[in-house]
Amino acid sequence: MSVIPFALVGAIWGHLIMKNAGYVSGLAMMSILGFIAASGVVVNSSLVLVHRIGNLFEGGDSAESVNDATSENNDPSLEPIVSKRPIEV
Repeated sequence: MSVIPFALVGAIWGHLIMKNAGYVSGLAMMSILGFIAASGVVVNSSLVLVHRIGNLFEGGDSAESVNDATSENNDPSLEPIVSKRPIEV
């Protein structure tokens, strides 16, 4: 849950950049829903990472477990999107 503020700061920062560039006019309801969705993706990704670190920690060093888990899962933010994609037959 400690990653939610980081997600919100990043979303607000990106929204301000888009506003200054002229792509959006202000804070809208869809923007707020996007902030909530980004928080959900970040929390899910952090839970996946913590679970992977826990699995690797059972058999070795803690620093090595963290290093291995983060190098294997270098883009966890796409995991919820990719995992819900329909299977192509």
